[in-house]
Amino acid sequence: MEVRTASPPFDSSLADVILRSADGVHFHVVKAILRLASPIFNDMFTLPQRIPDPDDVELSNPDPTKVPQESTFQNPQIPIVDMAETSYVLDRLLRYCYPTVCPRVTDLQAYCETFAVARKFEMEFACQMLTRDFPGLDKAISDGPMKAYTLACKYRLGDVASLAAKEALRKSLDDLLAEDVDIDDMSTQEYDAILQYHRKCRIMCGDLVSQDDFRWLQNGGAYGLSICQCETSSRSFRVRFGATLASVTALPSTITPPHISAAAASFNLRRPKWWFDHIDKIADAFKHKSPLAPEIFDVSPTLKIIETSRCPHCQKTGPEELRTFTADLQREINDIATKGIPLNIAF
Repeated sequence: MEVRTASPPFDSSLADVILRSADGVHFHVVKAILRLASPIFNDMFTLPQRIPDPDDVELSNPDPTKVPQESTFQNPQIPIVDMAETSYVLDRLLRYCYPTVCPRVTDLQAYCETFAVARKFEMEFACQMLTRDFPGLDKAISDGPMKAYTLACKYRLGDVASLAAKEALRKSLDDLLAEDVDIDDMSTQEYDAILQYHRKCRIMCGDLVSQDDFRWLQNGGAYGLSICQCETSSRSFRVRFGATLASVTALPSTITPPHISAAAASFNLRRPKWWFDHIDKIADAFKHKSPLAPEIFDVSPTLKIIETSRCPHCQKTGPEELRTFTADLQREINDIATKGIPLNIAF
Protein backbone atom coordinates (compact mmCIF):
# COMPACT_ATOMS: atom_id res chain seq x y z
CA MET A 1 0.00 0.00 0.00
CA GLU A 2 1.29 3.46 -0.88
CA VAL A 3 1.66 5.63 2.21
CA ARG A 4 3.23 8.95 3.18
CA THR A 5 5.58 10.05 5.91
CA ALA A 6 4.39 12.72 8.33
CA SER A 7 6.17 16.05 8.70
CA PRO A 8 9.00 16.53 11.22
CA PRO A 9 9.46 15.55 13.99
CA PHE A 10 7.45 12.48 13.05
CA ASP A 11 9.92 11.25 10.43
CA SER A 12 12.78 10.53 12.84
CA SER A 13 15.17 7.60 12.41
CA LEU A 14 15.05 7.21 16.20
CA ALA A 15 11.45 5.99 16.01
CA ASP A 16 10.65 2.51 17.27
CA VAL A 17 6.99 2.38 16.21
CA ILE A 18 4.89 3.76 13.35
CA LEU A 19 1.37 5.07 13.78
CA ARG A 20 -0.51 4.84 10.52
CA SER A 21 -3.41 7.29 10.25
CA ALA A 22 -6.76 6.45 8.68
CA ASP A 23 -5.73 8.36 5.54
CA GLY A 24 -2.45 6.49 5.17
CA VAL A 25 0.16 8.79 6.74
CA HIS A 26 3.02 7.21 8.73
CA PHE A 27 4.05 8.87 11.98
CA HIS A 28 7.48 7.62 13.10
CA VAL A 29 7.35 8.06 16.86
CA VAL A 30 9.17 6.99 20.00
CA LYS A 31 7.17 4.64 22.20
CA ALA A 32 8.59 5.98 25.44
CA ILE A 33 7.30 9.50 24.77
CA LEU A 34 3.77 8.32 24.03
CA ARG A 35 3.74 5.88 26.96
CA LEU A 36 4.51 8.76 29.30
CA ALA A 37 1.85 10.97 27.71
CA SER A 38 -0.99 8.44 27.63
CA PRO A 39 -1.92 5.41 29.74
CA ILE A 40 -3.84 4.10 26.73
CA PHE A 41 -0.73 4.20 24.55
CA ASN A 42 1.19 2.60 27.41
CA ASP A 43 -1.23 -0.34 27.42
CA MET A 44 -1.37 -0.45 23.63
CA PHE A 45 2.38 -0.87 23.29
CA THR A 46 2.36 -3.92 25.55
CA LEU A 47 0.48 -5.77 22.78
CA PRO A 48 2.15 -7.24 19.68
CA GLN A 49 2.28 -4.82 16.73
CA ARG A 50 2.14 -5.60 13.04
CA ILE A 51 5.43 -5.71 11.12
CA PRO A 52 5.16 -3.79 7.81
CA ASP A 53 4.65 -5.72 4.61
CA PRO A 54 7.61 -5.76 2.19
CA ASP A 55 5.36 -4.27 -0.49
CA ASP A 56 4.60 -1.15 1.58
CA VAL A 57 6.10 1.95 -0.02
CA GLU A 58 6.53 5.20 1.87
CA LEU A 59 6.59 8.67 0.35
CA SER A 60 8.84 10.96 2.37
CA ASN A 61 7.35 14.37 3.28
CA PRO A 62 5.31 14.83 0.12
CA ASP A 63 4.65 18.28 -1.28
CA PRO A 64 1.10 18.22 -2.72
CA THR A 65 2.26 20.56 -5.53
CA LYS A 66 5.01 18.18 -6.67
CA VAL A 67 5.33 14.55 -7.65
CA PRO A 68 6.60 12.78 -4.50
CA GLN A 69 9.71 10.62 -4.47
CA GLU A 70 9.37 7.03 -3.37
CA SER A 71 11.54 5.55 -0.65
CA THR A 72 11.43 2.33 1.36
CA PHE A 73 11.35 2.02 5.12
CA GLN A 74 14.71 2.57 6.75
CA ASN A 75 13.98 -0.27 9.17
CA PRO A 76 11.50 -2.83 7.89
CA GLN A 77 11.21 -4.32 11.38
CA ILE A 78 9.57 -1.24 12.96
CA PRO A 79 6.05 -2.27 13.95
CA ILE A 80 2.99 -0.44 12.61
CA VAL A 81 -0.09 0.46 14.63
CA ASP A 82 -3.14 1.31 12.51
CA MET A 83 -5.06 4.26 13.94
CA ALA A 84 -8.68 5.26 13.41
CA GLU A 85 -7.80 8.96 13.43
CA THR A 86 -6.92 11.17 10.47
CA SER A 87 -3.40 12.52 9.93
CA TYR A 88 -4.61 16.05 10.78
CA VAL A 89 -5.81 14.99 14.22
CA LEU A 90 -2.82 12.75 14.93
CA ASP A 91 -0.35 15.45 13.95
CA ARG A 92 -1.94 18.00 16.29
CA LEU A 93 -2.32 15.50 19.13
CA LEU A 94 1.23 14.13 18.94
CA ARG A 95 2.69 17.62 19.00
CA TYR A 96 1.31 18.02 22.52
CA CYS A 97 3.40 14.97 23.49
CA TYR A 98 6.62 16.03 21.79
CA PRO A 99 8.86 19.02 22.67
CA THR A 100 7.78 20.98 19.62
CA VAL A 101 5.65 23.98 18.71
CA CYS A 102 1.91 23.29 18.65
CA PRO A 103 -0.14 25.28 16.13
CA ARG A 104 -3.12 27.21 17.45
CA VAL A 105 -6.55 25.67 17.02
CA THR A 106 -8.47 27.83 14.57
CA ASP A 107 -11.96 26.36 14.36
CA LEU A 108 -14.50 24.51 16.46
CA GLN A 109 -14.52 21.41 14.26
CA ALA A 110 -10.77 20.90 14.75
CA TYR A 111 -11.06 21.53 18.48
CA CYS A 112 -13.88 19.02 19.03
CA GLU A 113 -12.33 16.33 16.87
CA THR A 114 -8.88 16.61 18.45
CA PHE A 115 -10.18 17.02 22.00
CA ALA A 116 -12.28 13.87 21.64
CA VAL A 117 -9.21 11.85 20.62
CA ALA A 118 -7.10 13.37 23.43
CA ARG A 119 -9.77 12.32 25.88
CA LYS A 120 -9.96 8.86 24.29
CA PHE A 121 -6.24 8.38 24.95
CA GLU A 122 -6.56 9.99 28.41
CA MET A 123 -4.08 12.76 27.58
CA GLU A 124 -4.99 15.27 30.28
CA PHE A 125 -2.20 17.66 29.36
CA ALA A 126 -3.28 17.69 25.72
CA CYS A 127 -6.88 18.42 26.74
CA GLN A 128 -5.75 21.39 28.82
CA MET A 129 -3.45 22.73 26.13
CA LEU A 130 -6.07 22.38 23.41
CA THR A 131 -8.44 24.60 25.34
CA ARG A 132 -5.64 27.08 26.05
CA ASP A 133 -4.67 27.15 22.38
CA PHE A 134 -8.22 27.93 21.28
CA PRO A 135 -8.95 31.33 22.85
CA GLY A 136 -11.89 31.72 20.50
CA LEU A 137 -13.79 28.72 21.89
CA ASP A 138 -16.47 30.77 23.67
CA LYS A 139 -16.97 33.03 20.67
CA ALA A 140 -17.19 30.07 18.29
CA ILE A 141 -19.91 28.54 20.45
CA SER A 142 -21.85 31.82 20.79
CA ASP A 143 -21.60 32.52 17.04
CA GLY A 144 -23.19 29.19 16.15
CA PRO A 145 -24.65 27.43 19.20
CA MET A 146 -26.58 24.86 17.18
CA LYS A 147 -23.49 23.99 15.15
CA ALA A 148 -21.47 23.71 18.37
CA TYR A 149 -24.15 21.50 19.91
CA THR A 150 -24.17 19.25 16.83
CA LEU A 151 -20.37 18.85 16.95
CA ALA A 152 -20.54 18.17 20.69
CA CYS A 153 -23.03 15.38 20.04
CA LYS A 154 -20.91 13.92 17.25
CA TYR A 155 -17.77 13.80 19.39
CA ARG A 156 -19.56 13.18 22.73
CA LEU A 157 -18.34 16.33 24.46
CA GLY A 158 -20.78 17.05 27.29
CA ASP A 159 -19.17 20.32 28.42
CA VAL A 160 -19.35 21.80 24.94
CA ALA A 161 -22.95 20.61 24.57
CA SER A 162 -23.94 22.33 27.83
CA LEU A 163 -22.24 25.58 26.84
CA ALA A 164 -23.87 25.45 23.42
CA ALA A 165 -27.32 24.84 24.93
CA LYS A 166 -26.94 27.86 27.21
CA GLU A 167 -25.75 30.05 24.33
CA ALA A 168 -28.76 28.83 22.34
CA LEU A 169 -30.94 30.66 24.86
CA ARG A 170 -29.71 33.93 23.35
CA LYS A 171 -31.37 33.03 20.04
CA SER A 172 -34.92 32.33 19.01
CA LEU A 173 -35.85 28.81 17.96
CA ASP A 174 -36.27 30.02 14.39
CA ASP A 175 -32.70 31.35 14.38
CA LEU A 176 -31.37 28.10 15.84
CA LEU A 177 -33.13 25.94 13.30
CA ALA A 178 -31.86 28.18 10.50
CA GLU A 179 -28.22 27.32 11.31
CA ASP A 180 -26.48 25.18 8.72
CA VAL A 181 -25.77 21.93 10.58
CA ASP A 182 -25.53 18.26 9.67
CA ILE A 183 -28.48 16.79 11.52
CA ASP A 184 -27.12 13.28 10.91
CA ASP A 185 -24.35 14.02 13.42
CA MET A 186 -26.79 13.72 16.32
CA SER A 187 -29.56 11.36 17.31
CA THR A 188 -33.25 12.24 17.34
CA GLN A 189 -33.14 12.25 21.14
CA GLU A 190 -30.20 14.67 21.18
CA TYR A 191 -31.90 16.97 18.67
CA ASP A 192 -35.09 16.96 20.74
CA ALA A 193 -33.10 17.54 23.95
CA ILE A 194 -31.89 21.02 22.99
CA LEU A 195 -35.34 22.06 21.73
CA GLN A 196 -36.97 20.89 24.97
CA TYR A 197 -34.23 22.60 27.01
CA HIS A 198 -34.94 25.86 25.20
CA ARG A 199 -38.69 25.52 25.71
CA LYS A 200 -38.50 24.58 29.41
CA CYS A 201 -36.16 27.47 30.17
CA ARG A 202 -38.57 29.93 28.56
CA ILE A 203 -41.46 28.52 30.61
CA MET A 204 -39.52 28.56 33.89
CA CYS A 205 -38.28 32.11 33.30
CA GLY A 206 -41.81 33.24 32.46
CA ASP A 207 -43.15 31.68 35.66
CA LEU A 208 -40.48 33.53 37.63
CA VAL A 209 -42.10 36.92 36.94
CA SER A 210 -45.71 36.07 36.21
CA GLN A 211 -47.03 35.27 39.70
CA ASP A 212 -46.15 38.48 41.54
CA ASP A 213 -44.18 36.24 43.91
CA PHE A 214 -40.60 37.43 44.23
CA ARG A 215 -39.48 35.53 47.29
CA TRP A 216 -36.49 34.38 45.23
CA LEU A 217 -35.09 37.88 45.73
CA GLN A 218 -32.36 37.75 48.35
CA ASN A 219 -33.45 39.88 51.31
CA GLY A 220 -36.14 41.45 49.20
CA GLY A 221 -33.69 43.52 47.21
CA ALA A 222 -32.79 47.13 47.87
CA TYR A 223 -35.74 48.27 45.75
CA GLY A 224 -38.14 46.65 48.22
CA LEU A 225 -37.22 49.09 50.96
CA SER A 226 -38.75 52.20 49.44
CA ILE A 227 -42.47 52.09 48.82
CA CYS A 228 -44.18 54.53 46.54
CA GLN A 229 -47.61 55.67 47.69
CA CYS A 230 -48.55 57.46 44.50
CA GLU A 231 -51.94 57.03 42.89
CA THR A 232 -50.59 54.53 40.37
CA SER A 233 -49.79 51.95 43.06
CA SER A 234 -52.33 49.24 42.43
CA ARG A 235 -50.62 45.88 42.91
CA SER A 236 -48.29 44.26 45.38
CA PHE A 237 -45.73 41.51 45.15
CA ARG A 238 -44.45 39.09 47.74
CA VAL A 239 -40.83 39.20 48.88
CA ARG A 240 -38.79 37.55 51.60
CA PHE A 241 -36.57 39.32 54.10
CA GLY A 242 -34.03 37.06 55.77
CA ALA A 243 -32.38 37.32 59.16
CA THR A 244 -29.45 39.11 57.54
CA LEU A 245 -31.58 42.23 57.15
CA ALA A 246 -29.93 44.83 59.36
CA SER A 247 -33.12 46.04 60.98
CA VAL A 248 -36.82 45.61 60.39
CA THR A 249 -37.18 49.28 61.25
CA ALA A 250 -35.54 50.02 57.91
CA LEU A 251 -38.90 49.24 56.34
CA PRO A 252 -41.19 52.20 55.67
CA SER A 253 -43.44 53.13 58.56
CA THR A 254 -46.47 52.48 56.37
CA ILE A 255 -45.75 48.74 56.51
CA THR A 256 -46.52 46.66 59.56
CA PRO A 257 -44.50 43.48 59.17
CA PRO A 258 -45.46 40.25 60.89
CA HIS A 259 -43.42 39.05 63.82
CA ILE A 260 -39.96 37.96 62.64
CA SER A 261 -38.72 35.00 64.62
CA ALA A 262 -37.64 32.61 61.86
CA ALA A 263 -34.71 33.00 59.49
CA ALA A 264 -36.98 34.51 56.88
CA ALA A 265 -40.39 36.14 56.63
CA SER A 266 -42.55 37.37 53.76
CA PHE A 267 -44.17 40.71 53.06
CA ASN A 268 -46.51 42.05 50.44
CA LEU A 269 -44.98 45.23 49.09
CA ARG A 270 -46.92 47.63 46.90
CA ARG A 271 -45.28 49.04 43.81
CA PRO A 272 -46.37 51.60 41.19
CA LYS A 273 -48.00 50.65 37.93
CA TRP A 274 -44.91 51.26 35.80
CA TRP A 275 -43.07 48.65 37.90
CA PHE A 276 -45.57 45.93 37.05
CA ASP A 277 -45.87 47.06 33.45
CA HIS A 278 -42.11 46.45 33.19
CA ILE A 279 -42.45 42.98 34.75
CA ASP A 280 -45.44 42.08 32.57
CA LYS A 281 -43.47 43.11 29.47
CA ILE A 282 -40.66 40.73 30.46
CA ALA A 283 -43.09 37.88 31.20
CA ASP A 284 -44.74 38.36 27.81
CA ALA A 285 -41.38 38.42 26.04
CA PHE A 286 -40.51 34.98 27.42
CA LYS A 287 -43.45 33.54 25.47
CA HIS A 288 -41.79 34.17 22.14
CA LYS A 289 -38.23 35.34 22.76
CA SER A 290 -35.10 33.59 23.95
CA PRO A 291 -34.62 33.75 27.75
CA LEU A 292 -31.19 35.38 27.55
CA ALA A 293 -31.97 37.78 24.71
CA PRO A 294 -30.54 41.13 25.89
CA GLU A 295 -33.48 43.15 24.57
CA ILE A 296 -35.77 41.50 27.14
CA PHE A 297 -33.97 43.36 29.91
CA ASP A 298 -33.95 46.76 28.25
CA VAL A 299 -35.12 49.31 30.84
CA SER A 300 -35.08 52.33 28.51
CA PRO A 301 -38.84 52.44 27.77
CA THR A 302 -39.72 52.21 31.47
CA LEU A 303 -37.17 54.88 32.40
CA LYS A 304 -38.90 57.28 30.01
CA ILE A 305 -42.21 56.58 31.76
CA ILE A 306 -40.62 57.27 35.15
CA GLU A 307 -39.21 60.58 33.90
CA THR A 308 -42.70 61.76 32.97
CA SER A 309 -44.25 60.54 36.23
CA ARG A 310 -45.97 63.11 38.46
CA CYS A 311 -44.73 61.28 41.53
CA PRO A 312 -41.53 62.85 42.95
CA HIS A 313 -40.78 59.61 44.85
CA CYS A 314 -40.82 57.59 41.62
CA GLN A 315 -38.65 60.14 39.85
CA LYS A 316 -36.12 60.09 42.68
CA THR A 317 -35.78 56.38 43.52
CA GLY A 318 -37.43 54.61 40.59
CA PRO A 319 -34.57 54.54 38.02
CA GLU A 320 -32.02 53.02 40.39
CA GLU A 321 -34.50 50.54 41.83
CA LEU A 322 -35.55 49.50 38.33
CA ARG A 323 -31.97 48.93 37.21
CA THR A 324 -31.14 46.98 40.37
CA PHE A 325 -34.19 44.78 40.09
CA THR A 326 -33.62 44.07 36.39
CA ALA A 327 -29.96 43.15 37.01
CA ASP A 328 -30.98 40.77 39.81
CA LEU A 329 -33.66 39.24 37.60
CA GLN A 330 -31.13 38.76 34.82
CA ARG A 331 -28.79 36.94 37.22
CA GLU A 332 -31.63 34.72 38.45
CA ILE A 333 -32.58 33.80 34.89
CA ASN A 334 -28.94 33.13 34.08
CA ASP A 335 -28.85 30.70 37.03
CA ILE A 336 -31.95 28.96 35.71
CA ALA A 337 -30.31 28.59 32.32
CA THR A 338 -27.08 27.32 33.89
CA LYS A 339 -28.38 25.09 36.67
CA GLY A 340 -32.15 24.98 36.71
CA ILE A 341 -32.88 22.85 33.66
CA PRO A 342 -31.01 19.61 32.90
CA LEU A 343 -29.90 18.98 29.34
CA ASN A 344 -31.24 15.49 28.72
CA ILE A 345 -28.36 13.89 26.84
CA ALA A 346 -26.55 10.62 27.52
CA PHE A 347 -22.94 11.83 27.53
